[in-house]
Amino acid sequence: MTDDIYEPYERLVTVRYLGREVRVPQKNLLLRCFQFLEPMEIPYGDFCWNGDCHHCALTLMRDGVQLEALACQTAVREGDEIVEAGPEVRRALVGWSEG
Repeated sequence: MTDDIYEPYERLVTVRYLGREVRVPQKNLLLRCFQFLEPMEIPYGDFCWNGDCHHCALTLMRDGVQLEALACQTAVREGDEIVEAGPEVRRALVGWSEG
């Protein structure tokens, strides 16, 4: 399955965003996965998409290790858990995460 804005993917992987389980396209950056969840807000968020602004900074648990990461530079992996997200990510995902 694919769409022009996503890297080609064959399946959705399960991750957690602030305690909520979600399914997002494999082989994509986390910021693109956030766009999959909230397609009308993420593109208009204050994100540079290239690692300069750090507005997509988050804390990620991966394989039992806590990492500081940028969603625009980090590919999703099955089992990832986003435990902290910066204000712009939270703002852009607020409609989805409350739904």
